Amino acid sequence: MTGAEANKDVMFAASIVYLCYDVINTRASFESCPSPIHKWLLGSYVILLTLRMLSLAASYFASAKAAHALLDLRQKGAAPRLMVQLTWWVLAPLVVLWTAWGTHCTWRVSTLAPQCMPSGLHFLFVLLWQLMCYVWIVSYCGLGALAWFLERRLQKAEGDLRELNDEDTERRWGDVGSLQGYASLPANMASGGLTPATIRNLPGVSKCTAELAAKEEDCPVCLSTIAEGDPIRCLSTCGHLFHRSCIDLWLLRSAECPLCKVPAVAKPAAKPAK
Repeated sequence: MTGAEANKDVMFAASIVYLCYDVINTRASFESCPSPIHKWLLGSYVILLTLRMLSLAASYFASAKAAHALLDLRQKGAAPRLMVQLTWWVLAPLVVLWTAWGTHCTWRVSTLAPQCMPSGLHFLFVLLWQLMCYVWIVSYCGLGALAWFLERRLQKAEGDLRELNDEDTERRWGDVGSLQGYASLPANMASGGLTPATIRNLPGVSKCTAELAAKEEDCPVCLSTIAEGDPIRCLSTCGHLFHRSCIDLWLLRSAECPLCKVPAVAKPAAKPAK
């Protein structure tokens, strides 16, 4: 966190503390109101301050910006994971319900007893605070939708990886079917590559022979020498040779040969014009 961001958070916290003091100090003026709008105000201040503190704590433990920490639903540590879960499953829904209740209170006060407010400025502030709460709800709904989208995308990528996972893949790359978080997912994965079924049906799979191993060619993906008995794949469209597990994982994220950028799947020949 930069110094400017820290100063903003300190000012935000100080403002919330002052607003809480103002409500407590003028609570007697609200007693004649038909709805306990002062209690709603006090509760909303505390909830939003708690929410911001949780976001900052998750950001601190996850070593990431607050928004980025909330997007990652697979936090490594127990502390940031708990804070992210509290934010999304407890405090965020609570803000929505609390704001809806506050809107009901504001409507009752404005229609039945607008004079119960300590001053006209208090009523104007209540309306502005309501608006800020709804702006917060919309922004967090967008953030939550993005977090859900990234998690779904991550799950799809893991499913595709597990379909290609076998003994040779685990020997070279480990357990590829479990990703740590959305940051470990390539930007074009699960959208710019081939499906696992298409990859499995590609021709050119064989075992490296002793004659081929004698040439001591390196796999262009992992840069390791292709040894006798290694499962290999030769792309039929360009003729380049790879470890089968290496090129299969590559083709999940890109449908082109990593060396020459020729598509791994040949395009169907155009039908002659009649």
